[in-house]
Amino acid sequence: GAPHARAALSSLPGDGSLLVDSTQGPWVVRPDGSKRLLGDWDEASWSPHGLFAVVTRGHELAAVEPDGTVRWALARPAAPRLARWNGPDGYRIAYLEGHRLRVVDGDGSEDRPLAGDAAPIAPAWRPGPGHVLTYATRSGAVVALGADSGKRLFATATGTRVISLQWSGRYLLVARAGRLQLLGRDGRTIRTWTPMPGSRVRAATLAPRGGSLAIVVGDRRQSRVLLLSRDHGARVLFACPGAFAAPRWSPEGRWLLVPWPSADQWLFLRPQGR
Repeated sequence: GAPHARAALSSLPGDGSLLVDSTQGPWVVRPDGSKRLLGDWDEASWSPHGLFAVVTRGHELAAVEPDGTVRWALARPAAPRLARWNGPDGYRIAYLEGHRLRVVDGDGSEDRPLAGDAAPIAPAWRPGPGHVLTYATRSGAVVALGADSGKRLFATATGTRVISLQWSGRYLLVARAGRLQLLGRDGRTIRTWTPMPGSRVRAATLAPRGGSLAIVVGDRRQSRVLLLSRDHGARVLFACPGAFAAPRWSPEGRWLLVPWPSADQWLFLRPQGR
């Protein structure tokens, strides 16, 4: 029912390729709309420059090339999940094994434990040198560690359940069901945002340059995609029945991709336009 809607994906409006998890496994979607299935993996995440993807399946953690070729693989006693590659050097990969946070070198060597009591959400690397890794505990605290030294750099107070963590430049976005927090590099709160009564935060993501924030909120009637910026406050980009998954910005920040699982569609929104 939307103008210009298409049944098939012909091209991506933004630059760069997408890595998409599906029931068949992860797919690489190129800017021209072409797709390649990486294999029968459960989860996938890009390396910093898109040269590899870290994937998981059963008790296996592996690095694969964009054509699906396996570069290395690691077997673990329990199922690894939510693996994330650090940037920009790509020397470390963090992942969860149960409630344990572990780190392995980018070439598959030196697999080691880093912390326990981790909540089941993806850890987040702080961009830049130092290999600083942030994770959430099951009690709702956010902890930053030096992945090489194991030194704790900061830890916030416990709180409500953390939904996601994301670094963008100097800021750490902490999404919780009841509010959003923007933290500095030292873990201090810079800004807090609370949705309207009756709504819950479902997902949130910072723009590449950190100036805007895309938020998915929902209540019993509908879901909404909000854009929160310093200049214009919060405004609704899209609203409809059903549920949205976590949005993703294009590399230059001109487009916002919103997965709409209940409609089996992707929405490409212009944050600064209609």
